Amino acid sequence: MKKNKPSLMKNRVIFLSDESVGPEVGTGMSEVYECACDDYEPTTKDVTAIGAPAGKKIVTLTVRNVYQEFRPKDHHKFKLKSGYFKGVVFEIKRISPYTDNPNFLKIVGEGV
Repeated sequence: MKKNKPSLMKNRVIFLSDESVGPEVGTGMSEVYECACDDYEPTTKDVTAIGAPAGKKIVTLTVRNVYQEFRPKDHHKFKLKSGYFKGVVFEIKRISPYTDNPNFLKIVGEGV
């Protein structure tokens, strides 16, 4: 596994939350947090773990674990600000800390 260094985090990610509360139709997604990230192609293990069908857009992110400021949850979505998947909205399917460095999180997302 590559070393997790902040200098490698050259992309930006925006985490989104659904604004719908109650029985009314929601007004859409609101931005809840933005940070630096490293995005890369998911491993076979990641794809198998989330059970994604073939042909789906899947991406894995590395972000700093800033649990006191923001903690990503399964109900959040995210989109990248640059790169190949710029503007594509992803559902968070799996969140886990790196075993060798708990200061970073690995987030696997599937395109909506």
